[in-house]
Formats: sequence, C-alpha cells, structure tokens
Amino acid sequence: MLHRRLKQARLDEDDILAASRSAKCIVEISRIKFATLERNGKISIIPYESAEEAMPMKTQSTSQPATEPPAQLPEKDIGQGLTDDERVSREGEGDMNADGEGARVTPGPEDEKRLKP
Repeated sequence: MLHRRLKQARLDEDDILAASRSAKCIVEISRIKFATLERNGKISIIPYESAEEAMPMKTQSTSQPATEPPAQLPEKDIGQGLTDDERVSREGEGDMNADGEGARVTPGPEDEKRLKP
C-alpha cells in the first residue's frame, strides 16, 4: 500500500475499507487489488478475481493457466470524424457563423434562468 500517496490525498486505510464495504462488500483490505481516487472524490475499488489471487501461495500452483485471450473492450468511432462545428450543426443544437467558423448555440430556457443575475 502506498501510505505516502494516501497521506497526500488526505485518506487512510479506513477510508478505503469504507468505500470497499459500500461498493463491493469487501471487508478485508487483502482482497483489494487496487483502489483509485477518482476526480470527483470517490474511491473506485478493483477486487481480486478469486481468493487464490488475493492470497498467493509461495509454492508453484498446479492449476493450468487460462488459455483464452483476455476480453477486449468494444471499439467505437466516437463522433464519426465530425468536427465540433459539424456535430453541433448536424444535431440541430446550433449553426455555423456567417464566416463559416465556430458554432453558435442558442441558450435554452434552463440556461436563461441560470445566467440571469
């Protein structure tokens, strides 16, 4: 465990255990593979897959390793190569300026309430 990093983030082991109990029902810190402090301040817990992985034996295991390849995340083409201006215009949320650069987005009623002093 990286105690120095925990101290920098103003966290301790109890904070990680509390997050692991609430999110993954993990009550032992030895069952946590790693924990990540997200930008929103929440702690994400990644547990070990099995108890054997959490408590490695000092002797060589007799079980055969898995032969199937690791699962891959699906690949998606985000935005299909459109620029922001084209995407905004295509979605009907705005239109091009007179000189053809940039997008002008008209504020909606919720924006008008928020923008009033």
